[in-house]
Parts: sequence; structure tokens; C-alpha cells
Amino acid sequence: MADPSEYYDNSDPAQRYLTGETARGSDIDAKFDAVQAAMEKLPSPNGTENGFDSILKILDAVDDEDAVTLGQLKAWEQAINANGQRLTGLPDPAADGEPGTKSWIEAFVAAYVQGGGSPGDIPITGLGVGAGTARQLLAISPDGLSVVGADEYWNDRNIAEDAALANRDRCYVDASTGPHALTLPPAPTEDARIRLTVKGANNPILARNGSTIEAAAEDMTIDNERITFDVVFRSGTWSVE
Repeated sequence: MADPSEYYDNSDPAQRYLTGETARGSDIDAKFDAVQAAMEKLPSPNGTENGFDSILKILDAVDDEDAVTLGQLKAWEQAINANGQRLTGLPDPAADGEPGTKSWIEAFVAAYVQGGGSPGDIPITGLGVGAGTARQLLAISPDGLSVVGADEYWNDRNIAEDAALANRDRCYVDASTGPHALTLPPAPTEDARIRLTVKGANNPILARNGSTIEAAAEDMTIDNERITFDVVFRSGTWSVE
């Protein structure tokens, strides 16, 4: 864009004609020529209400009301994208207000539930529900972060060998590869729940691991080739539901 000082300026009273003053035609032509020259420095209107044929050059925005250039928008977009990529390398949060990655939050919630902690102790903020209430958990899915009841949370596992089970495990057991030993948690808390889906002809063994199953001090043989059921710890024993 041209230097602003090159534009036509008629603000000097000494350069203006007074009402009724006689002027030479050449002076009038000179003024019109100056106006035309200044107008030619501006972008040409495109004949519609949508602006000009050429591009308007504007300075980078500084104040809130300033116009923004395409270059600035692209630079900000690149900065945001770069920041989003760096989020995958965030360190584990160590203080309130620090961000955590999706994988860190998932691991935290899973470990908390499997460890028998009270889900109500997990603070839930920024989701419009205030502090965590009894049996509420954070859940992460492709749709984002949400609040669910503790009894809605599952840790999905595919099992094709001997395995130690934990509270809120939802296990898909392939019994076609052998009669696997499925060991219950050693110190279950009240209402601990495990869901088992078993497929295959080899009968897995549900090992009681120091507790009782249906009040009996015996391991349980799962002798159904296709079955889904829950085992729930209540009143000092595992019950089958």
C-alpha cells in the first residue's frame, strides 16, 4: 500500500478556494488530477456490495477491535495445533489445576476402582456437577469426558490364560485354549463386582483366593460352554448373579 502521505490532502486552508473566488481552469484541473491520483492508489471496487477487486493490506491486529489478517489466523492455528500435539507428552499432573492426558486419567480411575477406593472421593470439577458425590466416576470415551456412576464403569479384558481378577473387571474368557484358573481378588471390598463371559469347552476354574463362593470354601468350576454372569462380594462371600 502507498505511503499515506502521498494521498490527496485538502485540509490546508491556504490551498482551498473561497466562496465566490475566481479560479483558473488549470488549477481546478490540477486539484481533480490530485484527487484522481489519490483514488487510484486505493483498491478498485468490484461493482458489487462485497468489496474490492484487489486485496486490502492491513497491519497485524493489536487491539481487540483491530481487523485480523489471514496470516495471523494461520499462525494462531499452527500454534494451537502444535500445542495439541505436545499434550501427548505432558508429564503426570502433580498439583491442582495441572492438565493430565487421557491415558493418565483412564489409568488413575481404573486403579482407583480396582483398589477398592470410594469413588466419591474422586473430585469431579468443570463438568457442571460440582464435587464428586457418592459412587460417581469420571469416564473417558471418544465423545469426551463424562460423569458416570461407579457401577457403570468396567475394565474390559480378553483372557486366554490363567489370570488374576480385579474389581470391575469385565472379562471375555476364551476357554477353548484350556481350563484357565481365574483367581478372585484376595481382599475384596463390599459390593466388589466382576463380570465373566465364558466361551469354550474347557471348564475354567474360579479360584476363591481365601474367600468363600456362595458361602462355601470351594473353588467354582464353570462348566457351561457359553455363559455370562457376575460374581459380587456381599456379606463376606462371593455370590453368583
